[in-house]
Amino acid sequence: MPRVSRPTDYYVHTLPGIEGIAWDEIQEKAPSAALQGFKVVPGRNGIVLFAAQADPADLLALRTGEDLFWTVIRIPEVPWGWEGLEMLRERLLAELSLNHGLNLLRGLRPPRSQAVTFRVIARMAGKNQPYRRSELADVVTKAVRNRTRRQWKAVQEGEQVELWANLLGRELVLGLRLSDESMRHRPYQQVHLPATLRPSMAAAMVRLTQPSPGDVFLDPLCGTGTLLIERGLYGRHGLLVGGDLDPAALAAAQENIGRQHRPRELLLWDAGRLPLASGSVDRLASNLPFGKQLGRPRDLPVLYRRIAAEMERVLSAQGRAVLLTSELRTLRAALQGQEGLALGRSYSVNLLGQPATIQLAERSR
Repeated sequence: MPRVSRPTDYYVHTLPGIEGIAWDEIQEKAPSAALQGFKVVPGRNGIVLFAAQADPADLLALRTGEDLFWTVIRIPEVPWGWEGLEMLRERLLAELSLNHGLNLLRGLRPPRSQAVTFRVIARMAGKNQPYRRSELADVVTKAVRNRTRRQWKAVQEGEQVELWANLLGRELVLGLRLSDESMRHRPYQQVHLPATLRPSMAAAMVRLTQPSPGDVFLDPLCGTGTLLIERGLYGRHGLLVGGDLDPAALAAAQENIGRQHRPRELLLWDAGRLPLASGSVDRLASNLPFGKQLGRPRDLPVLYRRIAAEMERVLSAQGRAVLLTSELRTLRAALQGQEGLALGRSYSVNLLGQPATIQLAERSR
């Protein structure tokens, strides 16, 4: 597909809380990108809006994003209530244009037929409206049919084009989805276990470790291996090391990683007693046990202290750790109990409705 010759408006879905990290990656993929803003659908996803002179195929390779959209139209200052719905009806009937987005989509996935079928997904966040999401979807659906002279057919499933109508406070953001499920459900995830980390969150955590080509990268509680795989996909590394106390988790990690991302080592171990030399790890990232993952919550402070002590021991002089948990106070207490570790920045995130925090830590200078 030829490269797009002019800036195009896009937006990317992220997990809530990692919008800024995703924006950093977007700038790497598309240096010409201009940020248009961040939005959040509470408990569902963040939204990064931007314009870029970029091939959408390059943007589909974003690892911190979950879905890519072409921005069809943004309508600010939507009045509350039925007046606002009528205003949206009038604006969409007068201004809606879909050809550019359809061309982008067909450049990525050739259509099965020339007839276009579509479906509208509506979401609303903000003050409770007197109308329902289905009524917002109906307004958009009728506008699409009208503007395409009924050449686009609305369907309940099996659509070629998916349109997302997001009414976020007083602004409507309408997007045409360019990605498919593989952007957020990575093909390497052959084996799943409870509490498996979402790939886009793992990719964000990997970026926060500030990787470099010669790094020894450690996940002491590797589960199914998502963090290790995302580090391997990020770029060259010195060595990937992962381990877990659960043989089933380790077997899942071995299955998911396969023969890729060498050199790497996967070991059965206790994360509070690592068989690694002191100062041998440059970068560490881990999804710590929390919430439903832990059978006995009263054991959490002891577990976190043991893990923190081993982190302090194995991290090199320039070592950096990125940790995910919903038990922030317990984690910070454990890290602050280690003289060789200093707390860094934290990020409030949301994982499928559950609040959590990414906490950074470094060797004390």
